[in-house]
Amino acid sequence: MKKKLISIIKKSVIVLLILSIFSFIISCIIFHKHLARPTYSPMKLEYINRGRNYFESLNAQEVVFNAQDGIRLSGVLVPNEQAKRIVIICHGFQASKEMMSDCVQALYDNETIFFLFDFRAHGSSQGSYISLAYHEKKDLYAAVNFLKSQENIKHLPLYAIGVSMGGAVLLSTASELLVFEGLVIDSTFADIEQQLIRSFKQKTNLPLFPFIHILRFIFEYIHGVSMLQLSPQLIINKIDVPILFIHSRDDAVTPFHEGQFLFNSKKGTKDFWKVESAKHAHIFRQFPEHYREKVTQFFLSIENSIKE
Repeated sequence: MKKKLISIIKKSVIVLLILSIFSFIISCIIFHKHLARPTYSPMKLEYINRGRNYFESLNAQEVVFNAQDGIRLSGVLVPNEQAKRIVIICHGFQASKEMMSDCVQALYDNETIFFLFDFRAHGSSQGSYISLAYHEKKDLYAAVNFLKSQENIKHLPLYAIGVSMGGAVLLSTASELLVFEGLVIDSTFADIEQQLIRSFKQKTNLPLFPFIHILRFIFEYIHGVSMLQLSPQLIINKIDVPILFIHSRDDAVTPFHEGQFLFNSKKGTKDFWKVESAKHAHIFRQFPEHYREKVTQFFLSIENSIKE
C-alpha cells in the first residue's frame, strides 16, 4: 500500500512538472507574440504609408532622439511658423506615429505644431518589448526634452493627446513632469490587470489560471516592475492639469466604464466627451469634425483661462 501511494505521488509530481513546463512555454509564446515588437498587418501598413505621405505633404521634419537609457527614438515634427502651441500625440499599443496622421489631419490648423514619435519597440524606434507605459514613460520624457531643446519653439505652451496605451503613458508622465497645460486622454484603460485579462480572453481560448500569473511573472522579470503598479487609476488623482477624457460607449477593447472611472477619479478641471458607436481608438477617424471641435475648444478654454 505504501509503495503504491509513493508511486502515485511520483506520477503526480511528474504530471504537474510537465504541465508547469508546458504552461510556461505557452506563456512565453503568448508574451512574445503580443508584447514583443509588432509585425504590422497589411491594414496597418496601409495606415503607415498613408500617414508618411501626409506628413511629407506638410513638409514635416523627421527627427531622431534618445531616451535616457539610450534607446533611439524616431519622431516627426509638423511645423507651423505662426504656432501658438505644441501638441504631442502619443500612439497606442502596437501602433505607430504614422498611424496617428488622421488625428493630425482632424486637428490641423495654423496655430499648432504637432510632434509625434514611435514608442520603443514600435515603428522606426529601437527596442524589443512593450512595457505598457513603464519604459515608454522614458520615451515621452525624451520627447519633451527634445522639444524644450528647440530654441525657436521651446517657449510655446505644451499639450498632449494620448490614445489607448499612449494615454496611460501620458498620465504616468504627467503625474511626475509638470510641463503640460492640458491633456486629452482617448480610449485609455484605468486598470491594467483587467485590460490584460480582457485581452487574454479575446485573443486566446486558454483558461486564466495559470497563464495570467505566469505572464505577470514574465513581465516583471523582463521589465523589472510589477504590472499591477502601472494602472492609471493609481495616479490619476495626482494630476492637476485639465484633462479632456474621450471614450466610446461601444468600445469593445477598453470598456466605457474604464474611461468613466478615470474621469470620476480626476480632481480639478476636467471634461468628458462620451461618443456613441465608435471603435476603440478610432474616434478621430470616425468623427474627425467633432474631434476637432471638442479638442480645439478644450485647448482654447485653457488658454482663455490663463489670459484671465
